[in-house]
Amino acid sequence: MSDETPQQSAGTVLAGEPDRAEPATWEERVAALWERAEELHEEEVLAAVEELAAERPAGDPLALFERAGAHDFAGRDAEAAPLYRAALDAGLAGELRAQALVQLAASLRAVGRPADALDVLGSEGPGPEVLDPGAADDAGDDGFAAASEGIAALCLADLGRDREGLVRALLALARHAGPYGPALEAYGAELRQAGAEEVDGP
Repeated sequence: MSDETPQQSAGTVLAGEPDRAEPATWEERVAALWERAEELHEEEVLAAVEELAAERPAGDPLALFERAGAHDFAGRDAEAAPLYRAALDAGLAGELRAQALVQLAASLRAVGRPADALDVLGSEGPGPEVLDPGAADDAGDDGFAAASEGIAALCLADLGRDREGLVRALLALARHAGPYGPALEAYGAELRQAGAEEVDGP
């Protein structure tokens, strides 16, 4: 979208198609904005989200989360990260909490803080238990657990722990690989054991 795109108010942005009923609730208006986000200039999205957030009480976790998402959408990871953190600290719950954890970790990695990103994923997201080939967990069905493990693997690679990252990715993939899952689990376990033996030495 060109930088010359005229900026619109949130009301104009949210109006959408003329034959559509205007969304009623705050959540519906937020959803309507994100449905159109790819058609808009980044600054329009940021302005519309800020206008919507201003309708909520100060420190409202949903408003903080949406503001973080708008900065994330605009590629402003340094601004998004503290807003995600504030939303989590303010009590963001449910699926949005899982989403915020993943997006906070991704933003921290993007600004060169992979160790902090790993800490975030380990605090509430899928942690070391995912590395257990016998772990039975369907949490990845919503995509957030899988995304968490993918970002964790990238962070480990950023920190020079490539084998550990590969193991983490393999074992996460194994949970979605159907009949090939046991083989991937076995390969991951072998790599993990080989890495442990290298560290321990002869």
